[in-house]
Amino acid sequence: MGKRTIIHGAEAITCVGAKSVPNSVVVIEGDAITQVVPASGFDVEAAGKQRHTTVIDATGKYLTPGLVNLHEHLDNHRGTGSFQERLHQPTEYGVIRGSRNLLISLAYGVTTVRDTGSKDATNIAFRNAVEAGQAIGPRIFPSGSPICMTGGHGAGLAIEADGPDAVRAAARQQLKQGADVIKLMASGGFVSLGNDHPWAPQLTEEEIRAACEEAHKSGKTVACHAHPPEAIKVALAGGVDTIEHGALMNEESVALIEKHGAYLVPTLDETHMIAERGEELGRPKWLIDVCRKKADGQAEIFGLAARAKLRCGVGTDVAGEMGREMSHMAAAGMSNMDALLAGTINGAKVLHFEDRIGTIEAGKFADLVVLDRDPRADLRACDEPTLVFKGGVAYDPAALVANLGPNPS
Repeated sequence: MGKRTIIHGAEAITCVGAKSVPNSVVVIEGDAITQVVPASGFDVEAAGKQRHTTVIDATGKYLTPGLVNLHEHLDNHRGTGSFQERLHQPTEYGVIRGSRNLLISLAYGVTTVRDTGSKDATNIAFRNAVEAGQAIGPRIFPSGSPICMTGGHGAGLAIEADGPDAVRAAARQQLKQGADVIKLMASGGFVSLGNDHPWAPQLTEEEIRAACEEAHKSGKTVACHAHPPEAIKVALAGGVDTIEHGALMNEESVALIEKHGAYLVPTLDETHMIAERGEELGRPKWLIDVCRKKADGQAEIFGLAARAKLRCGVGTDVAGEMGREMSHMAAAGMSNMDALLAGTINGAKVLHFEDRIGTIEAGKFADLVVLDRDPRADLRACDEPTLVFKGGVAYDPAALVANLGPNPS
């Protein structure tokens, strides 16, 4: 028998719907869960005497699936200064930030990340390093570099392309490098300067369709940055799988997302984080002012999606945390349980990886988070794990981040 771990006593919030197993026993063998049963039917003491078995007493604690962050930028998250300043830094600065964020994300209970765009496609290298055992971090589904129009949102980070043929070629290039998802920019954004206005549509329907055709015939998905209704409409008509942000959407946008079978990934916490802690994080005054204004109407706009029970995932972008993000989603009208499902099984479904992650079930990867507090009562408990498992390997969150070097500004 190989290595086996038995976690007993916790309430397992399985995320198979709202099902939970109070006073549970979860058995891990190798990298997978093999049993999820009530403790009343399992002899922990006898099982613990078997060779190569570790027993963890989690009595009074809560167990959730590992979190799935659907909108992350490992090379940019938790940096200081403005997004524009970081865009013009050498790629190596982003690699340093990314190597830190691999550990920090895992320490926060994030066991899977969809990285939605990095400079020079470094997220693909992060994925490869983690898979090869050369780095510790979440499993990563990288997009490579995003694709925008010339001078569009993310220019300097993204591949700039104009016309369907050029966008198709850019998508093919990211797929060639090993991207698991294609990231497109269908509108301007809030965190940029100059002509990059969030109300401005950017990539056209024909350009978006070209990228979607390439991704889908390769079995990959497409994530699309889109704020205003027109950009959301164009993106969905072009065939994207997820709408990222949607900060200016309306009721028609919500109906269209549902009609097309897409998911919304709202990224609310970035705005709140900068509005609340912008000075501490070294953000420029103009960006802090923008985020404070945006935060006021954000709950009302996302509330349209929450009330419609739109399928959503959870993502942090470059300045948020998953527990905080889910709590903002709940504050806007989503139930705490639905927000937790958005951060686990919904993320797995977006990645087409729900057969391996997203719930606590036998046969799935042992991606698990141990919490002191019930996230169904307070979703911010998800930002305070006491133990994290990824693929059956246990990590102490405090130890993961104990010796991190300075973060490049």
